[in-house]
Amino acid sequence: MDFPIEALHVAEHRLAAGDTLILYTDGLTEARRHRVLFDVDGVKATLNALHGAPPPDIANGLVAAALQHADAPVSDDIAIVVVRVADRLKPLPG
Repeated sequence: MDFPIEALHVAEHRLAAGDTLILYTDGLTEARRHRVLFDVDGVKATLNALHGAPPPDIANGLVAAALQHADAPVSDDIAIVVVRVADRLKPLPG
């Protein structure tokens, strides 16, 4: 890490109905073509294009955009978690 562990702190944020939380590893932002990173700007642009899409489409769209940007196999793993808060509680099937 480029910063001391003491610089980290715990934060709390409550998500509301309809909010989406997206977590991803640095393999996504570090996808590169000729030393140009996909970076946070690539993530933001992709998320803007995918606004309102279902969580699986968001995750798949981010990976596809990073791979398209890299135009080659990426050198780091990419992990993405997309969580959307339901508008209302629905009973689980079964």
